[in-house]
Amino acid sequence: NPSQVVTNGAVTLPVAYSSVVVGLPYTCQLQTLYLDPEGQPNVQGDRKNIGSVIVRVENSRGLSVGTNKPDQSTQPNNAPVVWDGMIPVKDRNASMSAGSAIPLFTGDVYVNVPADWNTKGQIAVEQTYPMPANILCTIVRVNLGDTKTP
Repeated sequence: NPSQVVTNGAVTLPVAYSSVVVGLPYTCQLQTLYLDPEGQPNVQGDRKNIGSVIVRVENSRGLSVGTNKPDQSTQPNNAPVVWDGMIPVKDRNASMSAGSAIPLFTGDVYVNVPADWNTKGQIAVEQTYPMPANILCTIVRVNLGDTKTP
Protein backbone atom coordinates (compact mmCIF):
# COMPACT_ATOMS: atom_id res chain seq x y z
CA ASN A 1 0.00 0.00 0.00
CA PRO A 2 1.35 3.48 -0.71
CA SER A 3 2.57 5.65 2.12
CA GLN A 4 -0.15 6.89 4.46
CA VAL A 5 -0.13 10.01 6.61
CA VAL A 6 -0.72 9.94 10.37
CA THR A 7 -3.48 12.39 11.27
CA ASN A 8 -4.39 13.00 14.92
CA GLY A 9 -2.44 9.88 15.90
CA ALA A 10 -4.26 7.53 13.49
CA VAL A 11 -3.83 6.11 10.00
CA THR A 12 -6.93 5.66 7.83
CA LEU A 13 -6.63 2.62 5.56
CA PRO A 14 -8.70 2.30 2.36
CA VAL A 15 -9.75 -1.31 3.14
CA ALA A 16 -9.71 -3.68 6.13
CA TYR A 17 -6.47 -5.63 6.77
CA SER A 18 -5.72 -8.51 9.13
CA SER A 19 -2.10 -7.45 9.64
CA VAL A 20 -0.56 -4.01 9.26
CA VAL A 21 3.03 -2.81 9.73
CA VAL A 22 3.41 0.89 10.46
CA GLY A 23 6.75 2.64 10.48
CA LEU A 24 8.66 5.68 9.38
CA PRO A 25 10.06 5.55 5.84
CA TYR A 26 13.84 5.54 6.10
CA THR A 27 16.65 3.49 4.61
CA CYS A 28 19.00 1.48 6.83
CA GLN A 29 22.44 0.90 5.36
CA LEU A 30 25.26 -1.27 6.69
CA GLN A 31 28.68 -1.21 5.09
CA THR A 32 31.71 -3.18 6.21
CA LEU A 33 35.20 -1.80 6.56
CA TYR A 34 37.65 -2.22 3.68
CA LEU A 35 38.49 -5.90 3.35
CA ASP A 36 41.84 -7.00 4.80
CA PRO A 37 41.64 -10.75 5.55
CA GLU A 38 43.22 -11.94 8.77
CA GLY A 39 46.25 -14.23 8.40
CA GLN A 40 47.16 -12.79 4.99
CA PRO A 41 49.67 -10.14 4.01
CA ASN A 42 48.11 -6.68 4.02
CA VAL A 43 45.90 -6.32 0.94
CA GLN A 44 44.80 -2.72 1.52
CA GLY A 45 45.03 -1.01 -1.87
CA ASP A 46 45.11 -4.34 -3.74
CA ARG A 47 42.29 -5.21 -6.10
CA LYS A 48 39.66 -7.62 -4.78
CA ASN A 49 36.75 -9.27 -6.57
CA ILE A 50 33.80 -10.24 -4.40
CA GLY A 51 31.63 -12.80 -6.21
CA SER A 52 29.20 -13.75 -3.47
CA VAL A 53 28.21 -12.77 0.03
CA ILE A 54 26.64 -14.69 2.90
CA VAL A 55 24.67 -12.55 5.33
CA ARG A 56 23.76 -14.26 8.61
CA VAL A 57 20.47 -12.82 9.86
CA GLU A 58 18.03 -13.28 12.72
CA ASN A 59 14.30 -12.65 12.28
CA SER A 60 14.81 -10.46 9.22
CA ARG A 61 13.21 -9.77 5.86
CA GLY A 62 13.40 -7.43 2.88
CA LEU A 63 17.18 -7.02 2.58
CA SER A 64 19.28 -6.11 -0.46
CA VAL A 65 23.00 -6.88 -0.78
CA GLY A 66 25.78 -5.32 -2.85
CA THR A 67 29.45 -4.40 -2.80
CA ASN A 68 31.67 -1.32 -2.96
CA LYS A 69 29.04 1.40 -2.62
CA PRO A 70 29.81 5.06 -1.91
CA ASP A 71 30.83 5.71 1.69
CA GLN A 72 28.25 7.80 3.56
CA SER A 73 30.96 9.27 5.77
CA THR A 74 32.73 10.85 2.78
CA GLN A 75 29.68 12.77 1.52
CA PRO A 76 29.58 16.54 1.97
CA ASN A 77 27.28 17.47 4.88
CA ASN A 78 26.43 13.76 5.31
CA ALA A 79 24.20 13.91 2.23
CA PRO A 80 22.16 10.72 1.79
CA VAL A 81 23.67 8.17 -0.58
CA VAL A 82 21.51 6.10 -2.92
CA TRP A 83 23.01 2.67 -3.53
CA ASP A 84 22.30 1.48 -7.07
CA GLY A 85 22.62 -2.11 -8.25
CA MET A 86 21.69 -3.78 -4.96
CA ILE A 87 20.58 -7.43 -5.25
CA PRO A 88 17.29 -8.10 -3.41
CA VAL A 89 17.22 -11.19 -1.19
CA LYS A 90 14.44 -13.53 -2.27
CA ASP A 91 12.16 -13.84 0.75
CA ARG A 92 9.49 -16.12 -0.75
CA ASN A 93 10.20 -19.69 -1.79
CA ALA A 94 8.17 -22.51 -3.35
CA SER A 95 7.07 -23.89 0.03
CA MET A 96 5.16 -20.69 0.88
CA SER A 97 1.54 -20.38 -0.20
CA ALA A 98 0.66 -17.43 -2.40
CA GLY A 99 -1.37 -14.87 -0.50
CA SER A 100 0.16 -15.78 2.85
CA ALA A 101 2.45 -13.51 4.82
CA ILE A 102 6.15 -14.14 4.31
CA PRO A 103 7.70 -15.11 7.66
CA LEU A 104 10.83 -13.54 9.09
CA PHE A 105 13.98 -15.56 8.37
CA THR A 106 16.79 -16.68 10.65
CA GLY A 107 19.87 -18.23 9.06
CA ASP A 108 22.33 -17.64 6.24
CA VAL A 109 21.32 -15.76 3.10
CA TYR A 110 23.59 -16.50 0.10
CA VAL A 111 23.69 -13.77 -2.57
CA ASN A 112 25.65 -13.74 -5.83
CA VAL A 113 26.72 -10.16 -6.49
CA PRO A 114 28.01 -8.62 -9.73
CA ALA A 115 31.76 -9.07 -10.10
CA ASP A 116 33.66 -5.86 -9.40
CA TRP A 117 37.44 -5.65 -9.12
CA ASN A 118 37.88 -2.87 -6.60
CA THR A 119 40.44 -1.90 -3.97
CA LYS A 120 37.83 -1.44 -1.21
CA GLY A 121 36.27 -4.91 -0.97
CA GLN A 122 33.25 -3.79 1.04
CA ILE A 123 29.92 -5.51 1.60
CA ALA A 124 26.78 -3.39 1.63
CA VAL A 125 23.44 -4.46 3.13
CA GLU A 126 20.38 -2.27 2.80
CA GLN A 127 16.83 -2.34 4.20
CA THR A 128 14.26 0.06 2.71
CA TYR A 129 11.09 -1.49 4.18
CA PRO A 130 9.60 -1.10 7.67
CA MET A 131 10.66 -4.64 8.62
CA PRO A 132 13.31 -6.05 10.94
CA ALA A 133 16.92 -6.31 9.77
CA ASN A 134 19.11 -8.06 12.33
CA ILE A 135 22.52 -8.69 10.76
CA LEU A 136 24.67 -11.05 12.80
CA CYS A 137 27.66 -11.28 10.43
CA THR A 138 28.77 -11.06 6.83
CA ILE A 139 30.93 -13.63 5.07
CA VAL A 140 32.59 -12.86 1.76
CA ARG A 141 33.75 -15.08 -1.09
CA VAL A 142 36.61 -13.10 -2.60
CA ASN A 143 39.42 -13.39 -5.13
CA LEU A 144 42.47 -11.31 -4.31
CA GLY A 145 44.28 -9.50 -7.09
CA ASP A 146 48.02 -9.87 -7.49
CA THR A 147 48.94 -6.35 -8.57
CA LYS A 148 48.39 -2.88 -7.22
CA THR A 149 46.12 -0.51 -9.11
CA PRO A 150 47.96 2.15 -11.10
